[in-house]
Amino acid sequence: MFKRFHPVLAVVFAGLVCVSGPARAQQPAGPQRIGFVDMTEVFKKYKKFTTLRDELKADFEASEQRARALFDKMKQLQGEMKGFDPASVDYAEREKQLNTLKAEMETFSQRVQRELMARQSETNKTIYLEVLDMVNGLARANNYSVVLRVNNPPEKMEEDPAGTMQWMNQPVIVYSRDDDLTGDVIHYLNERYKPAGNITPAAGTTTTGPARGPAARPAVGRP
Repeated sequence: MFKRFHPVLAVVFAGLVCVSGPARAQQPAGPQRIGFVDMTEVFKKYKKFTTLRDELKADFEASEQRARALFDKMKQLQGEMKGFDPASVDYAEREKQLNTLKAEMETFSQRVQRELMARQSETNKTIYLEVLDMVNGLARANNYSVVLRVNNPPEKMEEDPAGTMQWMNQPVIVYSRDDDLTGDVIHYLNERYKPAGNITPAAGTTTTGPARGPAARPAVGRP
């Protein structure tokens, strides 16, 4: 390894370093703004997430009713079998029906569990990406270079020990509430969301076309 470069080689080497990659835009001078978002609060108050969660809950309850009906039928057959001789034709017929119902119950339960888990995962993914898009739009509109995830303290800590511990264990300890974008994210998400069948466009407008991004947030933390 050479201890020192020849002056000419040093100039050439410096030039190679300068052109070794694409030129990067000059970053504006001044402090970088950092924003904060409570994702748990956003999910809780985003109306679309509430709607999708309620739909999933309704489908789960309907599946429970179907499973309960199968269970009641199986219980009925078991009760009837007690009144027959195990060697009788009646006993054999009911035993066959019972085995068929057991197989149906197992197949039904596995299918429902698989479908509901897939829907829940897809719902969480969809909502997360929409929230992320909104946060990104607000950050760009208000010159935030970084947005960190935080957990605001529960309203009633004594009733929510898990939430309290989550708040206490988060890496961010102190931050300015002026830079908390949570309320704006929730507001603009709900403004943009229109439940199916509940859209009332103003006269002369249309509901088709891409939704516009959030307007610039009032500059916070500035005099």
